[in-house]
Amino acid sequence: EFKKGEDAHLLVSGSWENTTPTSVALSPNGEVVAISHGKSLSFFSAITGQLDATIEDL
Repeated sequence: EFKKGEDAHLLVSGSWENTTPTSVALSPNGEVVAISHGKSLSFFSAITGQLDATIEDL
């Protein structure tokens, strides 16, 4: 764990295909990656890389 002095390392990687401007944010506990794209917001597990939810038409 980073708090215990470990160096950061890659857990999961993937690709993102989108033509609209995109912003990425990490939750304070590091477990969720939020990606805003167009009028949508998608939430991914930072541990598994799986899509957890998407909110559309924001």
